[in-house]
Amino acid sequence: MILHLSDKPYFYIIIGLTLLCSFIGFSNREFFDKNKFSPYAISRNPKEWHRFITSGFLHADFMHLFLNMYVFFSFGNYLNSIYKIYFDGKGDLLFLALYLTGIAAANIPTFLKEKNNYAYASIGASGSVAAILYATILIEPQSTISMMGIQMPAIVFGAIYLAVEFFLSRRDTGRINHDAHFWGALYGFVFTGIFKPELFLNFIEKIKIMFS
Repeated sequence: MILHLSDKPYFYIIIGLTLLCSFIGFSNREFFDKNKFSPYAISRNPKEWHRFITSGFLHADFMHLFLNMYVFFSFGNYLNSIYKIYFDGKGDLLFLALYLTGIAAANIPTFLKEKNNYAYASIGASGSVAAILYATILIEPQSTISMMGIQMPAIVFGAIYLAVEFFLSRRDTGRINHDAHFWGALYGFVFTGIFKPELFLNFIEKIKIMFS
């Protein structure tokens, strides 16, 4: 996979807004609390629906922020360019739709699971970033991804990631929203294929060739 810079301003606007909102949230507790994902608050007040989106622009700390923006930059600019090829004039709109709806879609299972839990809250762009990553894996499953210095085919990384996130979500421990990671990944895969169904067939053919 050859990485290059995006030529679309909105790509950098997403990064800029995420940095800005995260930095404000680090020091402004009121801003943080009003925009974090709180299933309990949303279920009691429909006007709080904005949390499905705004929570994706907040992060817990600098490392959390850096990791999400690094993955978004690494795979987002590549997917951005590929979308323009596959979807012609609709590429920009679909890329934005994937990212923004990916935040909300990744949070829906958590909302259903935690809507009566007053203490639960989550933040971060991980769900939509996972959607970007898995949209890329759908298109280029044979490409190489490096994880902790180990290079592996994207499809192998994808399978390991989903298995780990599924297992951790079942344990239901820690502060990380593993459900958002898991469902965000699946959402990105399905979202992209829905708008170009032949990508599913191409994906299967590429996998067959890889393991034949």
